[in-house]
Amino acid sequence: MRPLPALATLVTTSLAVASAALASFAVAQEVPAHTSVGTAQRGRIAGGGVALPLSGPGFHWRSNRQNREARYGTPALVGALERAAARVAERFEGSDLEIEDLSFERGGRIRGHGSHTSGRDADVGYYAVRADGTRVNPTVSRWFRRNGQARGHPDEAFDVERNWLLLETLLSDEAIDVQYIFMYPAHQRRLLDHAGEAGAAFEAVVRTPRGRNMDPHADHFHVRIHCPAADVAHGCVDGRRAR
Repeated sequence: MRPLPALATLVTTSLAVASAALASFAVAQEVPAHTSVGTAQRGRIAGGGVALPLSGPGFHWRSNRQNREARYGTPALVGALERAAARVAERFEGSDLEIEDLSFERGGRIRGHGSHTSGRDADVGYYAVRADGTRVNPTVSRWFRRNGQARGHPDEAFDVERNWLLLETLLSDEAIDVQYIFMYPAHQRRLLDHAGEAGAAFEAVVRTPRGRNMDPHADHFHVRIHCPAADVAHGCVDGRRAR
């Protein structure tokens, strides 16, 4: 039988090892800030998302569903939106894009959306152009009919050049991997006709909203990015990948 002091030492050592293991497990389970967790429909942003500024080079923010402060997302998404808007403004001087709902600071359910809960979704208004070729700035939410004309604004039409440049920039941005772009079918066709062979990447991810109560996305397009690689280990869920 071991002496009592030796037994006490063994117990103390075991407790120390167990405590160290628990501490290591806690550190391993700690989720970094700005992490997208869960799905786009049932998710959150651990530690809070990155805020899209109220305005910046080539864009301004405004909620399209009366969701105050719905301008947070993953760093990758927010950065890509800023870069895309800036590129359009550089090519077409004076362009001022309306970026609409992203997610709340910590994600979660949001009025008027079936997704936008985990910082990976963004609604973006369409650029418009007048009949004389004048670009409409700033962009505001306009419903574009099947023929491309703005409802209630007969002198304004869907601006194919700027809308394509914006999407092309997002699709080629190496910091993000676009999962889906939801758009009204007639607008999809206009962009594909304009893009030609360059539209292959767009055609691979573009989707038409389905369902009786689905927003047809005739006044904005909806971009969703895949889970950032670092977020997958912490519970970010993509769902199926685009074809």
